[in-house]
Amino acid sequence: MVATMGAVAKETGGGSGKWRQRGVPHKGWTHVDTEDLDEPSETCEMCEAVEIRYVHIMEHPDYDGPLRVGCVCAENMSGDKVGPKRRERELANAASRRRKWLTRVYLALGYGCHNRRNRRIAGRVRGRPGQLIRGGNVPTWSACPES
Repeated sequence: MVATMGAVAKETGGGSGKWRQRGVPHKGWTHVDTEDLDEPSETCEMCEAVEIRYVHIMEHPDYDGPLRVGCVCAENMSGDKVGPKRRERELANAASRRRKWLTRVYLALGYGCHNRRNRRIAGRVRGRPGQLIRGGNVPTWSACPES
């Protein structure tokens, strides 16, 4: 679920969670890591209102321990409006590539070297020229000879 701070504020009656607590810094947090949970299964620890899939782990020198937060809270905590969205997009793209890997079709060009959509890949597969090979049936890989 993508939510803005305004939407969270309206949903919770004007700010929520640690945003309302004294002693919790609101700015100056640094990004430590980002995780993909594969589905929204965790609640943002800062606003405590939004279910999140992509967890941004943030640290602050004046706060004990890291917080696991969503994209909007990470943007507001770090002051970076671009970084958290970029990191989420990179994780989503990686998940999409992993999911699609076994459905790709490769064309055997000659002994060993294959490509997908007329692009050379660094891989070697046993197959006859002209034979279509699915990504899931690829038994072994090694470097293609340079041409």
